[in-house]
Amino acid sequence: MTGGTVGQIGQAFHMHIQICAEWPAMKISHAFDAFEAALKSMRAAQIAALGATGAEGREAADELAESLAKVRVAAIRLWSRPATGPSDLVLKARALRWHFPDGIEVPDAALLGAADDPADDAPLGAIAVHYIVKDLLALSM
Repeated sequence: MTGGTVGQIGQAFHMHIQICAEWPAMKISHAFDAFEAALKSMRAAQIAALGATGAEGREAADELAESLAKVRVAAIRLWSRPATGPSDLVLKARALRWHFPDGIEVPDAALLGAADDPADDAPLGAIAVHYIVKDLLALSM
């Protein structure tokens, strides 16, 4: 990495996420960019936390926890945007694959694609699949 430390790069990604969050009528492509930035920031925080010890380690762990929360928010913001066509579904599926490279386990009791939004504490994978199924149903009509 060039052009700054891991912390500076992480701050730039956090600023990008904050700017995107301020746009109420954000397009899916903007939400995808914010998700991608959050994911990169999380990876940078993971790398920084690997070799950190002592007070630096606690600070790195706090930064990692914060970046994980921001990834969850950015991912839910992306997946909850209504898809307007197949290209939006492709972006959502790409984000799903990046975030869950080994696949998703959906709980047996999960209701996917229903009119009601999933609970905030639901597993992130189940939330993603719920919104993608909801989009598929809406686009098929």
